[in-house]
Amino acid sequence: LKRDFRLDDRDEASSSSSLTGEARMSREVVGAYIALLLGFLCRGNDGHCRSVLNVLQQDSFITAAELLRSFLMLHAHAALVSEEGIAVMTSVVDWMHAYKLRVA
Repeated sequence: LKRDFRLDDRDEASSSSSLTGEARMSREVVGAYIALLLGFLCRGNDGHCRSVLNVLQQDSFITAAELLRSFLMLHAHAALVSEEGIAVMTSVVDWMHAYKLRVA
């Protein structure tokens, strides 16, 4: 009986560690979609850029761009996004990398 209990403990530990992995993956997917949304909302609007970067306590979109690039590469490799989608997301990533906050 104790031996079975230890096996059950291992199964629980194993499933909780995979849940942690699933939770981390879910958080990254949500983060990538948020980065994409922020890119669309901010591109071409310095006021929005300032507000978003202020809330994020960042001086650039580099972190968001890297998260979105990683997401894009994974989905493009798995053929989960169209060529048009790849082009649009790539343009957002490139804009995020190039954006320089202008001092007012």
